[in-house]
Order: sequence, then C-alpha cells, then structure tokens
Amino acid sequence: MFDSGEFRYERQWRTFRFWIVGWAVTGLVLLLTNLLLFYDGSNKDLWVVVVLILWLLFIITNARIMFWKCPKCNELFFAWWKRINVMSRYQCRNCGLEQYDGSSYMRKN
Repeated sequence: MFDSGEFRYERQWRTFRFWIVGWAVTGLVLLLTNLLLFYDGSNKDLWVVVVLILWLLFIITNARIMFWKCPKCNELFFAWWKRINVMSRYQCRNCGLEQYDGSSYMRKN
C-alpha cells in the first residue's frame, strides 16, 4: 500500500512501532505483575512462572529494538561499536535516515 514514493519505508517503520509498543506493554505488565507477586502471597508458583515469561518477552522485545536494522542502509540503526543508546538516537548512525522518515508516522520533537 505505502511501499513506493513518499512512504517507501512504511512497512519497516510499522514493524518497528509494533516492537516499541510491545516493549512498553510488556514492561508495564511486568511491573504490575511484580507488584502483585510481592503483594499477594497466594499462588506464588504461578506468579513466578508468569513473571519469568514476561521477563523473557521483555528481553526479546528489547533486543529487537536495540538491534533494529535501518530500512535504508540495512545496517544497525542504533548501534555503533559498543555504544547503543536507543532513547537518544533519532537517526541512523550509518546513513543518517531520520526515525520514521519515509513513512506516514510523524515523530514529535
């Protein structure tokens, strides 16, 4: 639908947003589940399993974001040597593509 012209990277940025939302939701649910685990002493075995699964999902989504490949140059978007700073980088470290450039998403400054 948006793969040509002005929105040529729409599909890639939509996938990126999926991982960002997944990371945020998993982190929030993980925090709430941890609070419930320590507040409610019943069914502790079930809570521990749920927390472990949520931690695994959180780590996977975090890794997908950290090692996101730039839609333009196909190199790591955030990483440069050993320094990865996802929250402060809004452009590709290699080609300079702005975050969400080439998509219908608008990044608010």
